[in-house]
Amino acid sequence: MREGIKWITRVPSTLNLAKDFLASDLEFKLGEDQRYSFYETIVEYGCIEQKWVVVHSTEMQKRKDVTFDRKVQRKVKESQKNLKDLKKVKFACEEDARDALERWKKENPYCLLEDIEISTITTKENGKRGRPRKDEKLIVHYVVDAKAVRNEEIALDEKEYQGRFIIASNDLNLDAEEMLKNYKNQSKVERGFRFIKDKSFRVSEVYLKKPQRIEALSMIMVLTLMIYSVAEWKLREKLKETGETVPDQLKKQTQKPTLKWVFMLMREITEVKIEVDSKVIIKIANMNEVKHKIIRLMGKNCEKYYL
Repeated sequence: MREGIKWITRVPSTLNLAKDFLASDLEFKLGEDQRYSFYETIVEYGCIEQKWVVVHSTEMQKRKDVTFDRKVQRKVKESQKNLKDLKKVKFACEEDARDALERWKKENPYCLLEDIEISTITTKENGKRGRPRKDEKLIVHYVVDAKAVRNEEIALDEKEYQGRFIIASNDLNLDAEEMLKNYKNQSKVERGFRFIKDKSFRVSEVYLKKPQRIEALSMIMVLTLMIYSVAEWKLREKLKETGETVPDQLKKQTQKPTLKWVFMLMREITEVKIEVDSKVIIKIANMNEVKHKIIRLMGKNCEKYYL
């Protein structure tokens, strides 16, 4: 990574170090926004010294609580099915049967085993059914029997740690709340990239080979994105100031329309030229109340093109 570049990223919860933080008893500090609390630490990961902030979100906790019980119930059913399959297995010795039970316990932490019993059964050497003869050789097998019940302790412990995630930065001077704010603002950048890649604007249909032309197109698209963002912000601010609304895609009134949707609302406007006795009359067709409102809110410079 190039020196001098500061970054903020979310730490994958699959990393072993991250798992330890997400499932540990930590002393969280409540932020100014009381929906969030923070635990800060300095770690070295990937040969880079960085600040890790464990964030607990009460809103995320509420969302996770809704689905957590369903998740545990699903896991318990899967474990009980696995145990049912295990009970059908015939083991060569008692030790193999016990090892299989231990593996099941490790693979199914949401369940506990009750009424465990290992018993023996005998079968004919030829595998056929029926009463064996007196001199017929029999094979002894070991089978397990047990009952799987929900492990309430594990479920409660894991539920307590829901609503946590970790963000990291190589800027060790950033405080936790500033890191979270900057991290959340990255979504605006992502929306900008979606704008550039959107098929509606047909940028993907432009094929360039020379690096200079690719750089030029990128610059034009960034400027376009800036103008797009400013126009969207201006319309939303005017709607907020005036208390007015426009219909969204679901025909509900909103004060936060995307500019892309506004383009869709405006696309049927047509300039009609009528020539009568060498005199040209220009009329604007397909106007309605919503379009008039949008044009008026965008200001005088916009009105002169339409009205």
